[in-house]
Amino acid sequence: MYKELSSAEMPMRNVINALTLKFQNLSDDDVVRLTHAVELERRTVKAPDKWQAVLTALRPRLNDIRPPRIPSLTRQFFMPVEDLLVTGRRGTKRLGQIDRSSLMPLWNWLQTSSAAQVIETAQSHFLKDGSQPRPEEIETILQPLRKAASGAMFRALNEAENDTRKLRHLAASVGGPQALEDFKELALALSVSDQLLGLQAQLEASFSNVTDQHIEIARSSFYAIDQAKPEASYLVPMLFLGRLTQPWEVLRLASAVSRLHTEELLMSTDFRFVCDRLLDLLRDEQTQFDEAQDTQARKLIVHLRSFVDIYSGISHVMPIKKQSELGRQLLECRNKFADQIATRVKRLSRFIDESIPEAYMAPDSSDARASALELPNFAELTENVSAMADFLVEVSRLSHRTNLYFGIDQDVRHLNAALDKRLIALTLAYRQRGSIPKDALDHYYTMLETAFCKLSGSEAVDRLKTVKPS
Repeated sequence: MYKELSSAEMPMRNVINALTLKFQNLSDDDVVRLTHAVELERRTVKAPDKWQAVLTALRPRLNDIRPPRIPSLTRQFFMPVEDLLVTGRRGTKRLGQIDRSSLMPLWNWLQTSSAAQVIETAQSHFLKDGSQPRPEEIETILQPLRKAASGAMFRALNEAENDTRKLRHLAASVGGPQALEDFKELALALSVSDQLLGLQAQLEASFSNVTDQHIEIARSSFYAIDQAKPEASYLVPMLFLGRLTQPWEVLRLASAVSRLHTEELLMSTDFRFVCDRLLDLLRDEQTQFDEAQDTQARKLIVHLRSFVDIYSGISHVMPIKKQSELGRQLLECRNKFADQIATRVKRLSRFIDESIPEAYMAPDSSDARASALELPNFAELTENVSAMADFLVEVSRLSHRTNLYFGIDQDVRHLNAALDKRLIALTLAYRQRGSIPKDALDHYYTMLETAFCKLSGSEAVDRLKTVKPS
């Protein structure tokens, strides 16, 4: 099929579209079998464009079916660092974070290194008779490969340590300076890959709370890695971080290092890197909050809640002294976020206020007649007003629920007073409508109802009953 389409000198995009249509008629089982066959074929036959086109065309069906992925050599090789992988890292490299984009340049580098022969041997096992090795055979194949790869990487780093030219060449070979930092961490992780895989096997794929059993598992893993490679022991809490849905819970693992898990201990051990990661999470929420548009109020709420959850979680698990290093950094994050929220609250309050201009409600107002022409935008405007009111309510709720005081009560009071004036004007406009279109007044009523009910609750409901004439 591919041969017929490509021989017609069609652009690759058209070939993919034609294949996609053909694949829609295949059964789920046929799609899975075809995908597995293509995965195996493209490892032995050098025709990357051909097989990539087929896989691209299969992707819509695969997204629906979600079949188990084939345990390819590269995928299995990088399994020990699976929980450390991030996509599209923001900012500079942090320990415990390896960008996915660094993996294939590293693999390509390994194929030209002293580990090349071991890779070729491992690859031959994965391609033997066109089938996959049995699960119990996979680690037997991969253990010598990871050992050889780690050795080759450490040798390259040692040779380049005092040679600027070699260091630049190595960085260029693996994807640049940031990728070189990932290269260093990968070399370290691969040197303790057995211990990391053992830890992964004992943990749930995803969990929210650290239990006593988790602490015992962490203590055992710390000891095992410390015996093999002391400088790699920080990878234990980092691996936990990759699986925790409540990342601050990782601080409970400090008792796996010492029963006297104070904040000072955290900042003087490998847990310092964990604290840095938690601070990074807070700063990421701040950055994404700041980058969101005013009309993306739902997104603002998501980042607001996430920041408060992380900050409150850290404070709950490990009481922080304000004068300490970690305490100062947390306080700096909180104060900066409070300033961001205060600025945003003022802007959103102004938007709500200006979305329902009092002048439009004056009888025989030319502004009111003109405003009727803008009614096609009403649904979008009402949704924005509703979402912004939700944001203001959520800020107020979280401010009172936590020890994070965002100081927005005065702004909300001023907005409520302004909306109350709109209600009075709208009540009069309904009774002395003049040339104002009734549907325009109904639209303004809907927006007032949306904002006022959310901000004032039951009091607003009672007030709104008196606005429209019965």
